[in-house]
Amino acid sequence: MTIRIPWLDRQLEKLLISRDEIESLKNIGNNIYDEIRAWSPLKLIFLKYYAVGIYTPIIKRRYRNMYYVDLFSGSGINKIERKQDFCLGSPLLISKLIPESIRFNKMFFCDKESAKTEALNLRMKSTGISENSYEIYSGDCNDCIDDIISSFQSPNHSLIFIDPYSMEISWTTMNKILKLQSDIIFCFQTVQIPRAHEGENLESFFKDIEKVDEIYATTPRGSVREAILQLYINDMLSERAEDSIYEKIRIKKDRRFFYDIIFMTRKTSGDNPWMKAIRDAKNQIEKNTSEAVKRSLNVLTGRQRTLRSY
Repeated sequence: MTIRIPWLDRQLEKLLISRDEIESLKNIGNNIYDEIRAWSPLKLIFLKYYAVGIYTPIIKRRYRNMYYVDLFSGSGINKIERKQDFCLGSPLLISKLIPESIRFNKMFFCDKESAKTEALNLRMKSTGISENSYEIYSGDCNDCIDDIISSFQSPNHSLIFIDPYSMEISWTTMNKILKLQSDIIFCFQTVQIPRAHEGENLESFFKDIEKVDEIYATTPRGSVREAILQLYINDMLSERAEDSIYEKIRIKKDRRFFYDIIFMTRKTSGDNPWMKAIRDAKNQIEKNTSEAVKRSLNVLTGRQRTLRSY
């Protein structure tokens, strides 16, 4: 009999670190790890879904140079809330799950916390991947972006993953990224950013702070966050000419707290047939919340029934 495994379980299983590997990876990185909330694996599922299943197989055939840039890379492994469950962080996800035949020519990782970049460096060495295939920057992504971009060799295409806590990436940096031949996965803190009005990074984060102030002044309170999200998307599109398309994917803790993945790519002569797969993933991800992830973790780690009971 065929065993039916829910979509979320199937995707999450590929990210989880086995019990045998957890202690080894923790020890390799001086017991440094990132603590994430239960809904956070949903964005990593999307990154894996796109980078492994869609982006690298297509771009590797068409471009001599293919790059991955991760501007808030962390330590390489994540602990999920109060549980003892660990999953791959974005750098190890990209390094371990993409087959060698379609790997990026080079990967660039950046994080402001030196303890995390030191842990990541040790863990990347443990993967067996050539040290010439990646660079790790310890510092503010806004200070590192020029060095990263200057390393690109033409012709090239890049996948940029941007996962800030709030508004740490400046519009100047985002504008440089938008000028690249690239696809962008940007985690926009839709609920948190409006709460941070008057925050220290507000002016540098947005293209035009006067438009943001106008939204606060003229938009009903319950609609502010959606208006700010759309303003940011429109500003991104305005810097990429007329050949860009995007998709929004909502990552939900519950009905009140969420953030959005802004996925942006360029139109192709074949009208981007793989966008159907993106929309399929969007539909699946948006069906799930943090509670669904917790239930899936319980299944996958044996705290409830096993996958074979489906």
